[in-house]
Amino acid sequence: MENKEEHKKKKDQVMVILVGNIGCGKTTLSRKYADKKYIVVSRDGLRSMIDGDRYKFDVELESLVYDVETYAIELFLRSGYNIVVDETNTSLRSRRRLLMIAEDHNVQTLVHVLPGLNKKECVERRMKSNRGYTKEKWEEIWNMFDKNYIEPDYKEGFDWILREPYPKQTLGRLIKYGYKQNA
Repeated sequence: MENKEEHKKKKDQVMVILVGNIGCGKTTLSRKYADKKYIVVSRDGLRSMIDGDRYKFDVELESLVYDVETYAIELFLRSGYNIVVDETNTSLRSRRRLLMIAEDHNVQTLVHVLPGLNKKECVERRMKSNRGYTKEKWEEIWNMFDKNYIEPDYKEGFDWILREPYPKQTLGRLIKYGYKQNA
């Protein structure tokens, strides 16, 4: 059995939690992490999987989508992979759940906060792949996430917070060399 001192030291493994409203570039950023062998977990990806690679938000299935996401995160962490959670994660509640999972698996957490683009720009970007929703529906969704947005803070328990904009070399260096807990 591990002693408490050994258990307190976190693994070099990382859970990256993306934070940002719709259309701000989370999925594009998650692909950069994926290029460096991070596993991307996304409820939007699961929703697309349900309907033959077509996005489908179905209220009746959401609790299952949520459960499958949680299971996937835990399975990949248990298997030793670094993961990226590609969701809005704008609320304390959503981040708290992910922090608890990371804590259970003794992995480091990095919150990657994307820029707070304005509604017009985000909705225009979202309309390029509208998933069958109208501009008005995307504006409504943007408003909902914006209303509930709480800026991530170290007090929540994160090991790292990376806010854009940042020096261009920073993300590449962090992805390439990993995230090391401060000694």
